[in-house]
Amino acid sequence: MKEKLDSIVSKTLEKMQNVKTTEALNEIRVSVLGKKGELKEVMKGMKDVAPEDRPKVGQMVNEARDRIESKLAEMRQRLDQEKMERQMEGEKIDVTLPARKADIGHRHPNTIALEEMERIFI
Repeated sequence: MKEKLDSIVSKTLEKMQNVKTTEALNEIRVSVLGKKGELKEVMKGMKDVAPEDRPKVGQMVNEARDRIESKLAEMRQRLDQEKMERQMEGEKIDVTLPARKADIGHRHPNTIALEEMERIFI
């Protein structure tokens, strides 16, 4: 059982080394930790384990899952950081450029009417 868990962990960590996108990382997460994932299959196989060995096997499965989840979180953070850096690189702002001129608004309709009355009567 331990060998099977170690092979699942090593295979998963090896797959994660080649990941370039968060979507691919999510696919790996689902294939290993998902509802029909490899670790769930191992958990289903625990019914065949002797009752006195179940706590040890359960602990090994939980440790394997924790190792995979921590590596997934680390990889997700690294990929998000790289994505943010690429985005920031593309959105550079030159602060030395002159600012846009403020749009000049319109005169208030009451002001227009008042000025027209002043022009007529004065």
